[in-house]
Amino acid sequence: MMVVFRGVIDSMQTPLVSILIPTYNRPAYFKQALFSAVLQTYPNIEIVICDDSTNNDSKNIALRYAKKFPGKIKYYKNNRNIGGRLNFQIAFQQATGEYINYLMDDDLFHPQKIERMIKYFLEDATNTIKLVTSYRQPIDEKGKEIPDFDFTKKRFEKDTVVNGITASNSIILDGNWIGEPTTVLFRKSDLIEPFGQFCGSLYHSAVDMASWLTLLLDGNLVYIADTLSYLRMHSSNVGKNKDMKVNSTYDWIHMLFHCPRKKILEHPNDLHRSIKQCFRFMDDLEILFPNQISQSKKQALKFYKQCLLKYQKEI
Repeated sequence: MMVVFRGVIDSMQTPLVSILIPTYNRPAYFKQALFSAVLQTYPNIEIVICDDSTNNDSKNIALRYAKKFPGKIKYYKNNRNIGGRLNFQIAFQQATGEYINYLMDDDLFHPQKIERMIKYFLEDATNTIKLVTSYRQPIDEKGKEIPDFDFTKKRFEKDTVVNGITASNSIILDGNWIGEPTTVLFRKSDLIEPFGQFCGSLYHSAVDMASWLTLLLDGNLVYIADTLSYLRMHSSNVGKNKDMKVNSTYDWIHMLFHCPRKKILEHPNDLHRSIKQCFRFMDDLEILFPNQISQSKKQALKFYKQCLLKYQKEI
């Protein structure tokens, strides 16, 4: 990895927050995401950009912003394409802040996001808050607000503290309302496994959920009801990729086997319900992507189905 630019961050009374932007070949969106990061009203931030692109378009944007906002931006360009999961982890390793907030290169921050969220950590004398999230507003390719999806609907009408295990059960059973990496602020030292990993397994698709589950094993979350980030929906979203859909099944199955050992999905009814949901999801894959799933992946899914059926009988 080559370090292209590294700014100097002034020490301040407020804790340093690292905003991490892993990026890959989306310079137009990346520019908007970066601009939303430098507009933060919270004063003590560093912006860490890890560029996995195959060209220099994002690099040129980053260096222009680094000159315009001296002391705030660190830019790293990978010598070769390493893929999204490793790029996330490299960004985490380069961060020097006490707190971490990822920013997907196609999403946006509200200007007061970090300022609003950090207050809950600073007021938490017992360190029981492990992550702070908020409502995120879906937007389209042009940045226009669009209606909510089931998984983005506002969870609470006012700021709410939620028990960690309760929240973990809920995001598995009801969908990831905690949100994508962009939505969450957390303390770096609280993440005891690499980002995207849960119970020793680096997830393929549900990297955000893996880390939220890890963080919430030992504490609670705060949900802020106001809009503090914007989730961009467009044709090239990773979540629409068939391979990532299949990979998310592998992640889900790993959760089903390992969560009960961590007191998540501990009640048999919850575990049975999630297993049934997983079966339906696997069946839907064949409908959504007819003749598009490779034979090897079909064989893997068949094997995992058999494992789940056996597991279900043993509960």
